[in-house]
Amino acid sequence: RDMGRLEDAVVEFDRVRKQNPNYVPARLHLGLTLYALDKKDEAAREWQEVLKIDPENRSARAYLRRALAADSANAMVQYCAALTYWQLAEKEQAVRSLDQAVRGGYPPIAWLRDSPVFREWDHQTGFRAIVARASAQPPHTTSPN
Repeated sequence: RDMGRLEDAVVEFDRVRKQNPNYVPARLHLGLTLYALDKKDEAAREWQEVLKIDPENRSARAYLRRALAADSANAMVQYCAALTYWQLAEKEQAVRSLDQAVRGGYPPIAWLRDSPVFREWDHQTGFRAIVARASAQPPHTTSPN
């Protein structure tokens, strides 16, 4: 593949996304291009955004599953999956993905305790267990990638 052309595509898809953040095709293709450039965590975040716009988007779901299957050890990918599953009301899968992300060193425990993003997660027993376990351990020192 010509990496220069892929980088050019990222610039174009990003330009379209900035002009119209809810334009799903540009976001899907941006994610695919980022994935091809081995920027899997950025691709997963892009597909997560698609699912915020269109929770039933089968392509974004399939791409996100593919990213997880290909890079299931990537803590950032697991974190994006957790947030996506939560938005899709798949709470148990969300907690499992978050647990894998935290075991991989991302996100920092302070985020779990303090971020408004996780306030509604607090009623989940699994989430409380993740926070308790992570709080009892020394900080993770490896990269999330």
